[in-house]
Amino acid sequence: MGIFNKMWAIKNTTTETVDPSDWFTSLIKSRTTTSGEKVTKESALTTSGVYACTDIIASSISKLPIHIYQKDKDGSNRVDNDVSYLLEKRPNLYMTPSIFKHTLTVKLLLDGNTYVWVERRRGKAINLWILNNVQVLQDSTTGEIIYKATLNNKPNTFFSDEIIHIKSLSTDGILGKSKIDILRETIGNMQSSRKLLGNYFKNGTTTSGVITYPSNLNADAKTEIRKQWQENNSGYDNAGKVAVLDLGLEYKEINSLKFTDQQFLESTKFTLEEIARVFKVPLHMINSLDRSTFNNIEQQSLDFYMNTILPLLLQIEEEFNYKLFSSTQREKYFIKFNMEGALRGDSATRSSYYEKMINLGVYSINEVRKLENMNSIGIQGDTHRVDLNHVDIKVANDYQLAKANSKKKGGEIDNE
Repeated sequence: MGIFNKMWAIKNTTTETVDPSDWFTSLIKSRTTTSGEKVTKESALTTSGVYACTDIIASSISKLPIHIYQKDKDGSNRVDNDVSYLLEKRPNLYMTPSIFKHTLTVKLLLDGNTYVWVERRRGKAINLWILNNVQVLQDSTTGEIIYKATLNNKPNTFFSDEIIHIKSLSTDGILGKSKIDILRETIGNMQSSRKLLGNYFKNGTTTSGVITYPSNLNADAKTEIRKQWQENNSGYDNAGKVAVLDLGLEYKEINSLKFTDQQFLESTKFTLEEIARVFKVPLHMINSLDRSTFNNIEQQSLDFYMNTILPLLLQIEEEFNYKLFSSTQREKYFIKFNMEGALRGDSATRSSYYEKMINLGVYSINEVRKLENMNSIGIQGDTHRVDLNHVDIKVANDYQLAKANSKKKGGEIDNE
């Protein structure tokens, strides 16, 4: 659709709001939870579990290299072009690639949606801008999605081919759901528990009680006694001190339910597990090691990359491929994250893996050295070999036939 056709379409389109802008959403969604707490994404990030899960996922994605490859009949080759510069060098004037990927992921996890405007000049992408306060509209006649956002204090309207839209879990395929919304009650309970603990230490580390006096006291006397008692006996610094009462005053403890450290720890642990479950983050990755062993930690880490990170990468790749390339370019190029570094493990695991890949003829020596950020050993390192005394893969069949014929004749083949 040309620019003038797009402008005409905007003026003559009846739209309905699919998703209001962020400020309005925050106002509506920050309603009070059953615990009495209001939960926003800012307050949610003060909960250690939410912060840790968000950061571990975003950091895991931000450190993965992303490249552009050209399709050919022999496989694919990495290429450098205008799009690769944006993804690998500088997405926009203010962000490095790692910050861009990290921010993109954080917004996806907390808001449920990330919107990236592809700024173009003469049809060429020159900047990738992550947008805030985006309003999503849908044409009630054609179903086309339109995005509205403010840039440089000016309202702007974008069509779907101008916006890279990454979505979290979605029930309609148009908008993703925020994990903060899903965890609103859980986070509210955690915020309330923290305040309860704070007030517990602030107002007294023993169960509340009453002070009695044999005769009647006026209101001012009661206020003064309560004030002095609170000052001298409440708070963490006064815990364990001996209270001295004036003649006739008597302190009686109220036999109510006592708040214990164990109850708080159990509540915190349950909340942490709920948050980790929704974010799909293994507990050991957010420093909860109660039921972790070395073996299951290794397996859980692999599961994390395969079941949490990989689906996110796939969606990002698909949206980038569709929005950053024309239909003709998509036949020739594709964008892909490289997960080799994240999955390669320790040196012993990598050595075993590389040995198998070389023996199967999958990797050459130079390809392995490249994965380890080492220089090529020359063209002789490009040869693929298989595990037949490491002969050249091109003569592997001849080697097998010669070996079989030698056995029939009762002789032995020279392995040199």
